[in-house]
Amino acid sequence: MKVFGYKITKDDKTPTKKVYNKGGKGSIVDSSTFDRATFTLSEWQNAVSDAEDVERPNRIELARLYKNIIDDDTVWQVMQTRIANAIIGKIAFQDAEGNELDEVQKLFIKPDGNAKQWFRQWMKLQIEKKFYGAVLLQFGEVKNGCFSFVKMVDYQNVIPEKNNVIINIDYGFIINGTNTLNFTDNKYKNFCYLAHDGDPRSLGLLNKIAPYYIWKNESLGNWSMFQELFGLDTKIGKTDTTDIERKKNMDTALANTRGADWLTINTEDSVEFVSSSKPDAYNTYKEPVNYYDKAINKIVLSNTSLSEDKSFVGSVEVQERAGENIKYLDKIDISDAFESELLPFMQRAGLLAEQEVYLVWDMAENVSMLDMATIIEKLAAHYDIDEDIIEKKFNMSVVKKETDSNIVETTNKIMRAVYGSKDI
Repeated sequence: MKVFGYKITKDDKTPTKKVYNKGGKGSIVDSSTFDRATFTLSEWQNAVSDAEDVERPNRIELARLYKNIIDDDTVWQVMQTRIANAIIGKIAFQDAEGNELDEVQKLFIKPDGNAKQWFRQWMKLQIEKKFYGAVLLQFGEVKNGCFSFVKMVDYQNVIPEKNNVIINIDYGFIINGTNTLNFTDNKYKNFCYLAHDGDPRSLGLLNKIAPYYIWKNESLGNWSMFQELFGLDTKIGKTDTTDIERKKNMDTALANTRGADWLTINTEDSVEFVSSSKPDAYNTYKEPVNYYDKAINKIVLSNTSLSEDKSFVGSVEVQERAGENIKYLDKIDISDAFESELLPFMQRAGLLAEQEVYLVWDMAENVSMLDMATIIEKLAAHYDIDEDIIEKKFNMSVVKKETDSNIVETTNKIMRAVYGSKDI
């Protein structure tokens, strides 16, 4: 792979330097072969110790584990949920007086109101950094007034607390040695910077998830073994074992029996299916897996509800409020990161003038049309509702409905005019 013009490899004996083109050209981070491995609890603890080493921190083994964790279906779901909740919403860019800056907004927002691809990726990485603890962001060259891409440099190659990137992960780490580069140097700081969630030494939410992921995988593996051993009835064939031919036929028949198959045997032979009396596998394995999944939900989303769960209304409301709080804090964190990191970075790159710019979210609560119709219906029983409000909310014309008394009066007028009769 290539990072900042350097070739990062596991095979070459000497890291080689490539001429770097100013402005982010050629700075694409290629994917590299990175072996996966299964982890036990003690191996995870050793990986954490390596990553937290004061003199020679090494996150390679932890990075292997993190790649596995992210592939877990529950972890992937809650990560995507948290990212989506954080980056979806209406954004405005304002000055200190609250005036919207239309020219600034064009750098980040498309005419249809959605974030540009590079800016959407930057916001996504602001949430992903919470999972890793610290990430090194690398920006591509400027095209049409904005960056061509924003990416995270491979986690295993970054030593955030030392401001270093390891060129070759096979040859260890010496501060500012021949196998490293310092990403705060002038020739690099114009297209990359370190983003972290308060502490560059933090190992992030994935480290908190790690033990539950390991236990969950062990439970699933044991469950699979249980199913293989006890999931189907044991087949017992009775035959004359001294008769080689009959024994061979019985062995072949039993080996080939699958599902609702049938077999033909000698009248003196017999086959029995013996059911297992082992404990219920669901309670033995499925319940622990559910527990670990809920623990992962709690760590990431601050709730214990899974998508397939049926919960009491009160419990759902509490968990929804917790989720709203997390979403609110993530949006505030994105705003803070914009003002303290991205804004000065872009000003240093000459993309923005030296000025105060604030990223402001529209935090107004969104109510569906169906819910709003229910609210209006309940209010109309006790209050008069302004027709203009209804027309604006539902984008439709509203004509006042005649009451029963009005209908009666209109009918009387018609009858008197046509028939001269008395009122009804």
